[in-house]
Amino acid sequence: MEERKRRDLVSYKVYVEVGVIYEPTGAMLPKYLRISPEGEKYEIERICRVQRSASRRVGGCGICYSVRIRGKDARLYYEDSPEACRWFVESKYPVNNVSQD
Repeated sequence: MEERKRRDLVSYKVYVEVGVIYEPTGAMLPKYLRISPEGEKYEIERICRVQRSASRRVGGCGICYSVRIRGKDARLYYEDSPEACRWFVESKYPVNNVSQD
């Protein structure tokens, strides 16, 4: 789990499980995310925007999916580093699960 602090706000980088559909064009369409292996599945209602970007809150960069989950906007990142390719979200709360560093 990684943590960054800015202006008295603490955010956490939380790696998540993501269900993805791969289009023939190579596009990735995330359909749901799950914070922990036994946790609740959150359906992604809509993908609003996809762009390469960095997370200013928790660090890390990759492809940022601006999504809508349960009527709220969120950012889901696909981090494609040489060490590993994985998905993360920015969270206000720490999450302890096996996929954390």
